Amino acid sequence: MTRIMFVCLGNICRSPMAEFVMKKLAAEAGLREAFFIASAATSTDEIDADGTGNPVYPPARAELAKHGIGCEGKRAVQLLAADYEKYDLFIGMDTSNIRDMTRILGGDPQKKIHKLCEFSGTGKDVADPWFYGNFDKTYEDVLAGCRGILQKYGNRSNKKEKRSMQSFFELARNRYSVRAYKNTPVEEEKLQKILEAGLLAPTAKNCQPQKIYVVKSEENRKKLAQVTPYTFHAPVILVVCYDEEKACKGKVTPDYDFGNTDAAIVCTHMMLEAADLGIGSCWVGWFEENEVRSALGIPENIRVCELMPLGYAADNAAPAPLHTMSRRLEDVTEEI
Repeated sequence: MTRIMFVCLGNICRSPMAEFVMKKLAAEAGLREAFFIASAATSTDEIDADGTGNPVYPPARAELAKHGIGCEGKRAVQLLAADYEKYDLFIGMDTSNIRDMTRILGGDPQKKIHKLCEFSGTGKDVADPWFYGNFDKTYEDVLAGCRGILQKYGNRSNKKEKRSMQSFFELARNRYSVRAYKNTPVEEEKLQKILEAGLLAPTAKNCQPQKIYVVKSEENRKKLAQVTPYTFHAPVILVVCYDEEKACKGKVTPDYDFGNTDAAIVCTHMMLEAADLGIGSCWVGWFEENEVRSALGIPENIRVCELMPLGYAADNAAPAPLHTMSRRLEDVTEEI
């Protein structure tokens, strides 16, 4: 897998355009699993004091939409020094980005930093649309650079790692609730894929109210273990929540809140992606919501829906006795 971080000044125009163009090209080439792709800013210009980033700039979003590319849910984030060990390539849009990236990352001893247009053979700066509005030209530069990246790294990444997803029925049948885990950590790449699967989940009116707390520290895992016996000593616990202020409200039934349904769909996506990656999981609902909220300092507007322990199944892990029992299809369906 090749891990790519696209970077520009604010992370609302050029670098998110590159992120989502690259994701589309990789998917079309059947290489989605060969790349992990993200984007970030060298500044905090588009990031609020509480850490919330601004969404993709509307004209940039519109330019992507012209080419059938969505960027829903993307918000500006800042590049951090710690990112250097997490990514293989840091790709800036212009010379000033390269300078700022080198400063933030503390140098570039492994030669990971590049300019996007190096990959299209020009080495020029990507056209900056912020002042002139030439988003079509920016798109052309981004597309050419991303095609060059795909050509250079696509075959290499695919040879290193090629994973064919199981058929859905095979995956669904083989997956079971794991209640005993090894101490083996879950690789960051796999954890990111599980979280990305949740981001792909449909939500009512695409409001995307989900909030996932990733609990890995021993301190916070112990706190959860004190409020529910069903964390099973897993190395990672996902606390699947939704924001009441962002959730879609029903029109037919006044004030009906779709957030809990949205969270369940997100949870299912992550659970199945985990299974396909060889990571065990368990859907846990045995807890008092306020106790979990208090233990982890979760705000009042965030509703806690499920806990999902994640990790490699212990050698003695096995499906529960009732796992293979299923009602007949004709008992649960009816044509009317």
